[in-house]
Order: sequence, then C-alpha cells, then structure tokens
Amino acid sequence: MKIYLINLDRDATRLAHMRDQLNGLTFERVSAVDGSNLPQTVRGLTPFELACLASHQIAWRQFLDGQEDCACVVEDDLHIWPEFAALTESASWIPRDAHSVKLDTYLQKVELGERQIAVGKRQIARLYSRHQSSAAYILTRPGAVRYLELTASASLPADYALFPNHPQRL
Repeated sequence: MKIYLINLDRDATRLAHMRDQLNGLTFERVSAVDGSNLPQTVRGLTPFELACLASHQIAWRQFLDGQEDCACVVEDDLHIWPEFAALTESASWIPRDAHSVKLDTYLQKVELGERQIAVGKRQIARLYSRHQSSAAYILTRPGAVRYLELTASASLPADYALFPNHPQRL
C-alpha cells in the first residue's frame, strides 16, 4: 500500500522527522498547500483548515490516479508506533465496506463497534462517533471518491468528512 506524506515545502525538519519515523518505508511526499498564503475564507474554514483540506484532497486525487486499492495518508507531525509498517504491508485486514480506517488518536472517548483483530495484536472496530484529526488513516478507492464529493464545497475541516459526528451504522 502506498503511503502519502503531506508536508509543506518549507518544512524540511518535519520531513526529516517523518523519514525517521517511517523507518525505511517508501512514501510519496505530497506538497502541502500553505495556509499562510491563503486569504481569509467565507466558507467557515480558516485559511489553515482550508489548506489542510486542500492538501488531503491532493493526496486523494494522487491516490485515485494510481492503481492501488488502498492508500495510507499521513501528516508530517506524527509519532508512529513500531508496528505501523505491518498495517501498510497488506490491505487484507481492512473491511471490504470501509471507506477509511483511522490510525491516529488524540485519546478522545469514542463509541466503537465490536473489536476484531486486524494485524498482529492490533484491533479494529467501527467508529460510531466523532473523532478529531485526520493525521493518519488508510483510504479505500470508494472512500477517496466519496470524500472528494463530500468536500467539494466544504465548510468544515477534512476530519469532519472522514470521521463525522454520526457515521452511518452498518
């Protein structure tokens, strides 16, 4: 599975940090949109939220231009756990009906469905409540198409489309 790393052109320190964090994993760098170059918006997003969303949309489009069934999208300010590579080696553990699989957390309380083993000792569960952040996730092709549709005229940040308040229960 291809890894897309969102990184500002001017932030070589974060790029070096992520190279170290990814520990030899191959990734494609996505040149992030710089919010400091954007004017104030009228869509309800700050220039930085709009830039973040636009950066994720670029990664989604790059993924859709390729042949992979799934992709991993990461921002450049993560601390990655040692077993991260195992999650990107194969997509066989990803539910067939999933649009995305959240990999990051801010340790917020969330409502989860039944837990199942994903890879090694890692578990996966459906997320049934809002969780902020879109710093690391796996995306399926149908998910990328759907999120591009949902964010075409967005007035909320990227993570609101990816991990909304009331996700559909299956």
